[in-house]
Amino acid sequence: MLLPEVITKLHDSITGEVKTDPVTRVLYSTDASIQKIEPLGVVFPRNTDELIPIVNICNEYRIPVIARGSGSGLAGQAIGAGLIVDCSRYTNRLVSVNPEENTAVVEPGLILDDLNRAVRKYGLQFGPDPASSERATLGGCIGNNAAGAHSILYGMTADHILSAEVVLADGSVTSFKTVTSEYALQISKNAADTSTSEIEKEIYRSVRLIQSDYADEIKKRWPQTWRRSSGYNLNYLLSWSPTIPPQWDLSQLPYPPILPDTINLAPLLAGSEGTLGIIRTATLRLVPLKKYFVLAVINFSGIIEACNSVTKILELFPSAIELIPQSLMHLARSVPAYANQLSFVVGDPAAILIVEFSGDDLGFISDRIDKLNRLSNWDDKPYIAETPLQQKQVWEVRKVGLGILYSRLGDFKPISFIEDLSVPVERLGEFVGEMDTILSSYGTQADYYGHASAGCLHIRPLLNIKNPQGKVELRLIAQAAVDLVIQLGGAVSAEHGDGITRGEWIEWAYGPKVVEALRILKHAADPNRILNPGKIVDPPKMDSSLRYDDAYHPTGWTPVLAFASSAPDPNRLIEAIEQCNGAGVCRKSNGVMCPSFQATKDEMFSTRGRANLLRAMVSNGFSS
Repeated sequence: MLLPEVITKLHDSITGEVKTDPVTRVLYSTDASIQKIEPLGVVFPRNTDELIPIVNICNEYRIPVIARGSGSGLAGQAIGAGLIVDCSRYTNRLVSVNPEENTAVVEPGLILDDLNRAVRKYGLQFGPDPASSERATLGGCIGNNAAGAHSILYGMTADHILSAEVVLADGSVTSFKTVTSEYALQISKNAADTSTSEIEKEIYRSVRLIQSDYADEIKKRWPQTWRRSSGYNLNYLLSWSPTIPPQWDLSQLPYPPILPDTINLAPLLAGSEGTLGIIRTATLRLVPLKKYFVLAVINFSGIIEACNSVTKILELFPSAIELIPQSLMHLARSVPAYANQLSFVVGDPAAILIVEFSGDDLGFISDRIDKLNRLSNWDDKPYIAETPLQQKQVWEVRKVGLGILYSRLGDFKPISFIEDLSVPVERLGEFVGEMDTILSSYGTQADYYGHASAGCLHIRPLLNIKNPQGKVELRLIAQAAVDLVIQLGGAVSAEHGDGITRGEWIEWAYGPKVVEALRILKHAADPNRILNPGKIVDPPKMDSSLRYDDAYHPTGWTPVLAFASSAPDPNRLIEAIEQCNGAGVCRKSNGVMCPSFQATKDEMFSTRGRANLLRAMVSNGFSS
């Protein structure tokens, strides 16, 4: 727990709440990952100015500070044994919109869907569209370098952050923005603005060192795919990428979108998981809304067959290609809320690809659909979704994939630990085949779904990590999968970040010299190692701090209600509690789930919060 003098200083310095009680610490000990770490406390700044004294105090007492949005991360980025700063409750304003320049200034706690609703009247949107957009904060999207179904068109969050006002580790405030290489040199030599903090100078010195001494090794060891969010975005410092999103418009911007002879530190924040600074505001690039959309749904007799078709389909310039497996469709049919959404699925295919064409020219889209129909001798003619209602049904089933997969009762769950490996898209079918072989050798299988167009599939092997054997298999499968993806030129994380679950594999992927460059940047930005320590640089083992550790021995009681059984049963009650995976869908900003959270913005009144508290109750998980 925080020292009393620290709590007193925080209370004296900010108007926001500071909570260190056991209930709050349990509520913030987990996210959507398999990990659990109880924080020292949680602070809720009322405005972005209060981030400055919070960081100052944490720096003075060497207390780790962990910035958190909705806590929907899948790798344990937003948990840790320090002071969690919840930016979602109050620091969530849309500061301004500039429709002439297609930009918006946002606070870190603003929900992505709320931003898109606000800028839709200008015909604009934020390009990256993670499936969690209904509850994901922009600060979290930046921290994870989020992307989504349309990444082949818009790239990743790093490609859309123009600048950011940042609280550095010593409490000083600066702006990360595009500067000339010459200006960066002057800062690093103490010849520029005399008010520049020593930490900012050190960051620019580290950047210049990385550019001069590590460029060759970065290019040699970097994954051969643009779809990556592992480590820091060092390639943006080189204005270089091994590949580009296939539909990126090079006539508008280079890729990565860094102009020659310039440096912009803002894209380094994307994927940094709060380890380089705390965002006060970010200026984001917006993109024009497309006028027309048409979806084609194609049946396949196998997932590998579907994956092997992606490269041909990409030649037709789609804006998205998403994979949905048979297992997800079967589970959706078993859930009344989703069963009636599946009218677009013809028969019982082993997999389907959702192919989207979009643009301002309906004739062009019609031509693409005609060419798609003639592209292959499809087993079934593609289903064409032309109306907004038809398209909404298709996308809804895709977006609720994680929740549906986690609806399984019992100890075996689809576990997120090789969650978002990516490979060059032309090797996607090969990757799935080899992964099937790995999983079969451990007597299990996985659900694959997601961003086939970008070579990034969400993979969740069925494991029981509540027992010792499951924990051993967790590590062995992860090691084999990481070896495979590196052999294929892929990335160990392509969307959901490193955190605790995948940080261990960074050195496997990049080698010691690139990791040395990561460490140089981290130590320049955070000399006292208070900013979310143990993430990206010097990470712990991936199977440490597990939510279901050796001390977890739940004991239920006979409830009044029956949970998935004909009569009240303590074991069924525990299964119901453990069904919550922490994804935080109950925190979405509109709709009917969860009204108590929407009214209070208090984690305790979310469905996830109740599940976390119940899990602690049945397992003696409360500390003093």
